[in-house]
Amino acid sequence: MGVPRCLLDRSTLEGKTIEDNVQRALLPQRCGGLSYNLASMREKRAVNVETTSENYCVTEIPDKFLHANHYVSEGLKNIMAQPGRHDGTVERYGRGIELISQTTPKSSKKALNILSDAKIFQPLHPETDLYTVCTALFEISDGIVLRLYPHEREKVGYMRFSFEDLA
Repeated sequence: MGVPRCLLDRSTLEGKTIEDNVQRALLPQRCGGLSYNLASMREKRAVNVETTSENYCVTEIPDKFLHANHYVSEGLKNIMAQPGRHDGTVERYGRGIELISQTTPKSSKKALNILSDAKIFQPLHPETDLYTVCTALFEISDGIVLRLYPHEREKVGYMRFSFEDLA
């Protein structure tokens, strides 16, 4: 029992700084786990916050960052929520890290190539029809742009959101 994550999510949208948002995500009465990617243009800083109901890990994002459907931070990476539910996610993450370490200079196109790699963007479980619905690519430079790229079976183009457009 605790505060539902959707309420924590909403609260983090109200924060004024990354530290403020981290504290909001770490409310001691939280009911479960989640991963937050927080970026601030003003602070020129980005972090990933992974939480469980009792633990957390804050990771500074210096440059390139990849996340998957499981905990990846040093403090929590040995935890696998609901074993068997995320079959293959550790392998997909490993493949992504391998490719991202070989990518210089950084570019959105190269990031999208990594995220659409056949070994990463694959069915979640070979014996079911479950698959990764979309890939999110955040571009942070003079502004913050989010592009969502659906799986090819969705047969729709990408969606672009600029945070400047929302202001």
